[in-house]
Amino acid sequence: MQPKVLIVDTRAGNLYSLKAAIDRMGFNAIVRQAPDAETYAAVVIPGQGRFGTVMANLQQDGWVDYLNKLRDSDIPMLGICVGMQIFFEASEEDPGAVGMSWFKGQAKALDFPKKPMVGWTELQSTRWPNKHVYFVNSYAVETSEHSIADAFYGVKFCAAIQSGNFTGVQFHPEKSGDVGIEIIRQVLNRDTNKSQATAVEHNNTLLPRIIVCLDVDKGRVVKGTNFKELRDMGDPVELAMAYEEQGADELVFLDISASNENRPTALKRVTAIAEHLSIPFTVGGGLRELDDVKAFLDAGADKVALNTTAIQKPDIINQTAKAYGSQCVVVAIDVDRDGESLPIYIHGGRTLVPNDFFEWTREVADRGAGEILLTAMHRDGTGIGFDTELTRRVSEQVGIQVIASGGAKTEQHFLDAFNDKADACLAAGMFHSGNYRVEQVKEFLTNNGIAVR
Repeated sequence: MQPKVLIVDTRAGNLYSLKAAIDRMGFNAIVRQAPDAETYAAVVIPGQGRFGTVMANLQQDGWVDYLNKLRDSDIPMLGICVGMQIFFEASEEDPGAVGMSWFKGQAKALDFPKKPMVGWTELQSTRWPNKHVYFVNSYAVETSEHSIADAFYGVKFCAAIQSGNFTGVQFHPEKSGDVGIEIIRQVLNRDTNKSQATAVEHNNTLLPRIIVCLDVDKGRVVKGTNFKELRDMGDPVELAMAYEEQGADELVFLDISASNENRPTALKRVTAIAEHLSIPFTVGGGLRELDDVKAFLDAGADKVALNTTAIQKPDIINQTAKAYGSQCVVVAIDVDRDGESLPIYIHGGRTLVPNDFFEWTREVADRGAGEILLTAMHRDGTGIGFDTELTRRVSEQVGIQVIASGGAKTEQHFLDAFNDKADACLAAGMFHSGNYRVEQVKEFLTNNGIAVR
């Protein structure tokens, strides 16, 4: 019989992705919104949502007393991201909210020009040396006597703690590839005490990300030129698995016809992708209300991309950031060049809107977006390279990460963009066509002085 692992439903975000990862290890992950009398081999507190919201939900649903009773047991417990932070005393994210207070200290806002922290960096740890994991957070505990790993983003902060039966990680192991899966396995199998790991000193920061986009139309991945003349490129689930194997850092899954046809993206496809992936992915298309966002996250997505709805109802950016944290919010902006003007389009590039481009990029950042996915429509599918000048101008004006998109055809295009302040680069056609594999691009970047995962 498979050992049962309890996942605490904090009502704050994606649980399916974590459940799928644990199930793939040979456990039977069970999600519960309230405690029951069942005996579990391990307990996991997931890592999405705001500190105050998560604590309020835990208190309301009866989890606080349940978790406190487990504190001195021999049942392994794993807290992920905010699921680690809540076991400290407080967080600057929600002043006045009181944590579980198992450990001294509080989560503080990261002191870095671009927040949230989104991406891969190397753990500073003797237990997990030279291992890169995926972070997505705006707050972190700076120091703890129980630290077994640190990370660096403007300041050094606590990346993992271990005390008794509790292990906490600030990163997302379920989205950190094989490294993260092995860390979860160690915790659930009680292997975390085999060495007295300590943090070590070196100031690495985030690595540039290579993101593969899967534009989906009627259930198939497609690619076109300037958003037109779409060609079938394959099955989204099969391609997603292939790109993780190639070394993609993230995937973006966009239903390009959903907003135009006034229908939601098929959640079953999102779940099918989540069942097979251990890297982060973003979904978008057809999200019109906060309930749609919740459905996407519940189906297994790590982040949502808002485009048409963000323009039409910009308050949804604030609402999503408040409910789930800025790290879950990507605002996609499709921009064209018409002489000196920079018109913005929605509905998959079909409808022109009057918003001023630079004012809109600043507004989405101020409203709480965590990233901007900037697609240069005039470059999309052309193979002449990213609009690095435009990406740099946006990157210099907003305090969030900017993803360059549109126009990539060679490794040099990625190098040019990263050298011109892009935080991440997204491409589709050059990978879907088979002309390049992700690892080829990464090897080229490494050989030209750009560190990658």
